[in-house]
Amino acid sequence: MKAMIRFILTFLFCIAMNAAAPSLRVGVVDLQKVLFFYDEFKILRIELANRSSRYENELNEMEKELNGIKQKLQNTAVSEDDKQALEGDFSRKMFDLQRKYEQYKKKLDESKEEDLEKIKAVVFDEISRIAQVRKLDYVFDQKQLYFGDALDLTDELIEILNRKGKSPTKGTSAKRRSRKN
Repeated sequence: MKAMIRFILTFLFCIAMNAAAPSLRVGVVDLQKVLFFYDEFKILRIELANRSSRYENELNEMEKELNGIKQKLQNTAVSEDDKQALEGDFSRKMFDLQRKYEQYKKKLDESKEEDLEKIKAVVFDEISRIAQVRKLDYVFDQKQLYFGDALDLTDELIEILNRKGKSPTKGTSAKRRSRKN
């Protein structure tokens, strides 16, 4: 019963809002599509993949070293003193490998997050500019708008972002933000 009353009140509120604000202008943007087609985001994905590959190659080399030590340890011809030295070396290198893995993972995550924030700042600045030019009252992510008429700004935003050729991951957005503050 309460759910039915809540539904009716929400419906009446929506009708009242629609009647009270007939000139409400709403825009939508598909942020996933914008990021997918935004050239700077494509570059970021490639850079992250390259960095990840370099780190992975380095870790693989360290792992090969460990496997070599492991094989030497399994050799029965190795003296007890040499075996203890190899075990110490193996433990040290295993610890180094684990530390490097965590360090690289943290570096990649931080770099990705930092660069994503810069890209988002550029995208949101441009959304704001387009909304002001088009005199829109609200702009929502396309996935958040379930019904109603709205102007889709996605393709226009992608075109503007790529035409400007900004490089937020190289420091451009930081300059823009500091000018506003």
